[in-house]
Amino acid sequence: MLLDLIMTTAPPEFVAGLHAIRNKETWVAGRQALVDAWLAGSDDEPVCHHMMHEAGGHGFAMWARACREIENAYNTWGSPMGRLGKLTEPRPVRHVFSHPKDESYDVLHDEFRAKNPWFSYTRLNGETHFAGVELPREVAAEIEDFLETE
Repeated sequence: MLLDLIMTTAPPEFVAGLHAIRNKETWVAGRQALVDAWLAGSDDEPVCHHMMHEAGGHGFAMWARACREIENAYNTWGSPMGRLGKLTEPRPVRHVFSHPKDESYDVLHDEFRAKNPWFSYTRLNGETHFAGVELPREVAAEIEDFLETE
C-alpha cells in the first residue's frame, strides 16, 4: 500500500523546495512552501495539526535528511512509478491518494495498471495531499479491501 506519493517525476518546483529545505538559511521558508502546497488552501484541523506539531515539530536535520533521501530516490528511479516498473517480482501494490487533482494523473495510473495488472489505485476526495491524516476511515477501508482482494 502506497499512500500519498507523487508517482510522476519530481516537478521542478518540488525539487527547488527540496533544495531550499536542505539549506540551513532557507529551510524554514522552503518547508512552509511545501506545506502550503500540500495543504492546498485547506484548514482541515487534523492535517494542520500534523503539519504544525508532528511533522512540523522536527528540526532542520530531519527535514534536510528527508529531502536528501527523496531527491536521491528520484535521481535513482526517476519516479515512484519508475521504481515499481523495475520490480523483478510482481506483487500487489495499491496507491491511495487525493492529490494532484489533475485528470492526467489518473490516466498515468490507468496506463501503468494496463501494463502491470498487479497494480491498483484509488483516488479519494480529500482536500489536501495527506489522505491518511485527512480521511483515516476511507484509507482504513482501502487497506482492508486491499488485504481482502490481494
